[in-house]
Amino acid sequence: DVLAEAATGLGSLTIYPEVDGLVRRVPAVIRAGDTLHPTLALEMIRLALGRKGMLVVVDPQVGLRGVAFGRQLVPTDALGRIWVDFAPLDRSRYVSVIDLLEGRVAEDFFRGRLVLIGSSAAAILDLKTTPLNASVPGVDVHAQLLETILGGSQVGRPPFAGLMEMAAMAVLGLLAIVVVPMVGARVALAVLLAVMASLAGGTWYAFKAHHLLLDPAYGAVATVIIFVLVGYGGFRREERRRQWEEAARRGLAQY
Repeated sequence: DVLAEAATGLGSLTIYPEVDGLVRRVPAVIRAGDTLHPTLALEMIRLALGRKGMLVVVDPQVGLRGVAFGRQLVPTDALGRIWVDFAPLDRSRYVSVIDLLEGRVAEDFFRGRLVLIGSSAAAILDLKTTPLNASVPGVDVHAQLLETILGGSQVGRPPFAGLMEMAAMAVLGLLAIVVVPMVGARVALAVLLAVMASLAGGTWYAFKAHHLLLDPAYGAVATVIIFVLVGYGGFRREERRRQWEEAARRGLAQY
């Protein structure tokens, strides 16, 4: 209560990992009773900008769209989570509390900076796993979220991402059905590898150039499955043709 009363603002520290244990997104706001609390990074930005509040933008069709500071919108997914554009862990940006207390840090070192205070001890159970690091302090996730927002490098999935992935799966599946029976095995394999490389390259470009998250797995898996099924069908037809020819030769020999 003493800290809460003295604080200029209150931010949430809640971080939920994904089903595979990795932290990729951070809730922009959480509800405590009847009150919405922003995540720590958003609250720090609000205070740094001198704003009295922020807006939670909701779209009736898709859910939450983001959190706004005036005209600046921080986009979220439909459940109000912000994708973090993670970077490799950089311990040179950490300042030890011991160094600070013993005067080994310049007095003006923190002037004009946003500073987050956290712990890195394993016993406190605040170590997180991110896509780039197996173990980082939870405070580092908030710091990287802060950088993601301030740097304008928000990562997200466009509203049409699901439709694009399903369309790619359908088109590539039809392409495999049509092309594989018309060409030889080597050409079909080359086409399959080219398609897989194009999917991987396209989604990587979308992420690096536009910070868009697209999943190539649907189209890739569908193409591989259909390729295998069509190839197996051709193999079975060829096997039956050889069996029929063998049976025909035996019949003629007996006759």
